[in-house]
Amino acid sequence: MTFKTHLQEKKTIAQGTTALILEKPKNFSFLAGQYIDLGLVGQKDLADYDSFRTLTLASAPQEDQLILVYRNRDSEFKNRVSELPLGSEMIIEGPFGRFILPEEDKRVAVFLAGGVGVVPFVSIIKDEIYKRSNKKIYLFYSNFSLEEAAYLKELQNLEKENSNFKSIPTFTSSNFSFPPQGGKAKPTNFETGYISMEMIEKYIDNTSQVVFYLCGTPDMIFDLRMMLNAAGVPSTNIRTESFDGY
Repeated sequence: MTFKTHLQEKKTIAQGTTALILEKPKNFSFLAGQYIDLGLVGQKDLADYDSFRTLTLASAPQEDQLILVYRNRDSEFKNRVSELPLGSEMIIEGPFGRFILPEEDKRVAVFLAGGVGVVPFVSIIKDEIYKRSNKKIYLFYSNFSLEEAAYLKELQNLEKENSNFKSIPTFTSSNFSFPPQGGKAKPTNFETGYISMEMIEKYIDNTSQVVFYLCGTPDMIFDLRMMLNAAGVPSTNIRTESFDGY
């Protein structure tokens, strides 16, 4: 379905990462983890491809605004959005996607995210808290540096709200360290290096019995799937969502 919306706010939520806050159209509903196509209005000089972009919702279905997140890559669409004044009309098509957490599946869920691949998981985790779910969820969240880690503080706060949720950020910079003072708060649990089975098994027993949800670049998804299969995780226990060119 197609809906009209208006741009309410634009803000930087991490180095090179922008969040758009949109008015939630009347009668628009979605499931946590889904995405939409966001369209520009009145940009007749743009090709069809450049007038729309597929973006995943970071907001929970219960919230009054829609939050969309993207990396600040050089594209005609994102350049135009950066110039839009607040209040501008935009178009939403959707929602789409099946990268969701089935309520009937009571198994432990393990989320593996890279960069803005964390976005659908933010939506899902908030949704689980709103629903007072007792489902056990682990999030392994990989970024190059602390500055590039969107939603890090919010995930720490969500962890405090829900004892069934554990967030494990990991940083891949070879010289990574937390600033001695100021800056973002240091997580209680954090790792360094790329997500690995050794890292996952520090927190989770019997990995063949949990369900893995993977979201990131195509290369990351491929590598993680191969790693999980090699460790004996059945392909039926792996769900994926690829962010290409986000």
